[in-house]
Amino acid sequence: MDDKIESNNKLLEKCYIFLNLNMKKLLIGKDKKIISSFDDIEIISSGIDKFNSSKIYLDTSCVSDNSIVDISNKVTYTDRPSRANMKPIKNSVWFAKLKSSPKHIIVKDYSDEILDNCIFSTGFLGIKIDNLKFNLLSTYFTSDVFEKEKDSLSIGATMQSINNVTFKGMYIPDFSPTDYIIFNNLSEPILKLIYETELENIKLQQLKLNYLTKFF
Repeated sequence: MDDKIESNNKLLEKCYIFLNLNMKKLLIGKDKKIISSFDDIEIISSGIDKFNSSKIYLDTSCVSDNSIVDISNKVTYTDRPSRANMKPIKNSVWFAKLKSSPKHIIVKDYSDEILDNCIFSTGFLGIKIDNLKFNLLSTYFTSDVFEKEKDSLSIGATMQSINNVTFKGMYIPDFSPTDYIIFNNLSEPILKLIYETELENIKLQQLKLNYLTKFF
């Protein structure tokens, strides 16, 4: 199981490299536009719906780069940390607020495993993006280009991070309508492969936990 997870992670790395290379091609010569002027980028507010049984709580320690690496933290609605208060929604991208912490989660409209079974920490900043622009902008927001910009604007006396106000004041590339269409055509099968591979990793991690609990 560990070997398969490692193999999957290598595939995921190649997928993200492919997406980033093609996104960066579209960056060339682009002007920038302040995020607050985008009507189709919306910061997700904290708050979750009441749920029965338990859910997987993902804080920033459970994510490495663009992958969920730890699903062992199960919480109930009444017995959960105060920071376990963010609800994943369709067509959203999440990144760690903390400086020098490149941790991202992409939630597409078919990401049922995450949508149904997970809640996130307030250590993530989540943004909902218009469906047409989602693939290209989510790739940008999970890229090293964005992370460098985020780090340069992080504030705080001890643990520097970005907040909602700072995020809205950031400038991002003003991609054209044609850019979004071109990127959607090449990225959609890759993003589906990423989700299927991530889902397999989650199932393998759960199976491994079950075996460890049973035999050790």
